[in-house]
Amino acid sequence: MALVLTIILQCLVFNSCYTLQGHRGASENIRESKEKGVFVCEYKTIENPVIINDTLKIYVKEAWIEKQWQYAKKKGEIVSYDEYQIRINSKEEDLKGIDFDWTIGVESDLYLRASGKNSLIGDFKHMPNNMLVYPVQKGEAFIGNIPVIIGEFTLVKK
Repeated sequence: MALVLTIILQCLVFNSCYTLQGHRGASENIRESKEKGVFVCEYKTIENPVIINDTLKIYVKEAWIEKQWQYAKKKGEIVSYDEYQIRINSKEEDLKGIDFDWTIGVESDLYLRASGKNSLIGDFKHMPNNMLVYPVQKGEAFIGNIPVIIGEFTLVKK
């Protein structure tokens, strides 16, 4: 018990508990991505908002590719590596139901998942093409059924 209290006191007083070390990170916006030195390029939609199947509407506030990164040993430092992630900020109401009622992408290497109430993230082993076309399917992804495609979500490099 005394050891636990000592550790908690150390965290509070000396701010020495750094629990993010080694965890993957994702920038909140383009500005932060640039500040971290991981920004690669910006993407945009052809039409904004993107309307899918007359029922889904996704307004893209900003979309960008950044190098994947993780938190380093020292607080405030990061380590980037040669893989990439796309980040898309939208409106919370536009992303309701994602991953359950509908999904962007039908393949694990071309798939967007929620990374917050108003953002999406996807991973790439290599720098993606200038145009990204994601099939949008009804229901959950990767559940073994044949996907029912209801539209496309397309991004182009700015």
